[in-house]
Amino acid sequence: MDCEERLFLLPSDPQAGSLAADPLVVFCVDVSGSMSITTEVIDSGQTVYLSRLQVLQQCLLSSLSFLCDSTPNSRVALITFNNQVNIYIHTLKIRKGKKN
Repeated sequence: MDCEERLFLLPSDPQAGSLAADPLVVFCVDVSGSMSITTEVIDSGQTVYLSRLQVLQQCLLSSLSFLCDSTPNSRVALITFNNQVNIYIHTLKIRKGKKN
């Protein structure tokens, strides 16, 4: 399955000079039950059923690969949410309380 590239990066502040930190890209991802809904997709001439979460995972991997190639010093954070919010920065996982 092909994911169309739609990555938007804000340019860094030219006045910040070399003191600017490496770019931080934050992905905020819904991992609730609604993301398990599947849809029919034609992939290489074959009909497959993919969940919303599977499609999102493929697109995230594509975006991360693009970031590694284009801005290798980028920092990445992942925020997932369902009935609670989890924040992942590099390999550090910070658990925030339950969502109301």
